[in-house]
Amino acid sequence: MNIWNRLSRREQPDSLGLSGDGDDIDLIEAIERSFGLQLKNEPADWYTVGDIYQHLLGTIEASDNNQQKCSGQMAFYSVRRALNKLAPNIKITPKTNFSELGLRNHKPLQTLLANEGGLVAPSAAVSGPGCLGVILMWVAAAIWLHNSDRSAGLMILFIIAGVAAIPLFPVKFEGTIGEFSLAVAELNYAYFVAKGARSNPQRLWEALGHVIHHETDFNRHHLNRDTLLLLQGKTGANATVAN
Repeated sequence: MNIWNRLSRREQPDSLGLSGDGDDIDLIEAIERSFGLQLKNEPADWYTVGDIYQHLLGTIEASDNNQQKCSGQMAFYSVRRALNKLAPNIKITPKTNFSELGLRNHKPLQTLLANEGGLVAPSAAVSGPGCLGVILMWVAAAIWLHNSDRSAGLMILFIIAGVAAIPLFPVKFEGTIGEFSLAVAELNYAYFVAKGARSNPQRLWEALGHVIHHETDFNRHHLNRDTLLLLQGKTGANATVAN
């Protein structure tokens, strides 16, 4: 990348897309939960991801040495214990894919992790059959309303009902158990550090990226310290996330 492109990128940095209407507070609460901190009462004004990262560096004590445990491995053991209750006949390894478990729904895994360790799990997607069911319901409703000359208001009600029914459909995780466990480790950073996992600047950055991705869907691999928290021009030049 030439110097002009670098300067242009700094002049127009990426944004997480937060609008300041409450989604910023959700992100701060997620960071508090992951890193075991209280941030909302901090006096600093935060405009970028780098601002929050610098605060984490100055607040969380590093513990990077060969005596410390690997949080990803610790998280895998927690995930495996939960999965052994749900799929007792499957040998679970980090390379095991969720599709190999034969589970119709992965919600019980989320529940077990939350109940047994208070762990936050990555977001899961509505399964293919669930999405198909919603689409078929909408199509059937549209055909029925068209043929029966019903009002458009009923169509709107069917759409609302379809959206409301989505949480009732099965949700599933994608990828391997190892990838999932790594995300669990990062989303529950303070939990595993308290149990002896190592903590250092690189791990803090990776964990912060996972938390941001979990809350905003922003690609964590595109994250940098100049990434803005709020949309430019949405809330004014002096907008901050934490007050």
